[in-house]
Amino acid sequence: MFKYSNHVVAKALSDLAETVTVEEISQKHYLRVLAEARTRGIVGGLIYDALHAETARRLRVEKIFTYNTSNFKHVAPDLIIAEPQ
Repeated sequence: MFKYSNHVVAKALSDLAETVTVEEISQKHYLRVLAEARTRGIVGGLIYDALHAETARRLRVEKIFTYNTSNFKHVAPDLIIAEPQ
């Protein structure tokens, strides 16, 4: 797993700010993910992956790239999950 200091990440995000689109999740979608979490075995920090997956579904994203493939495969078995190369 890669670990970067906060200032390196802040600089990278600042550099990308003009090309990145931030999508909000609606209260309706947020509450649905929370309501379904328990029955789907989603606990702790996995909820954030589930929220990302919900937004990806809404936006009809073709593939999610992450270094955290096992968590995303757990919260989003219906989506294509891949590790960046």
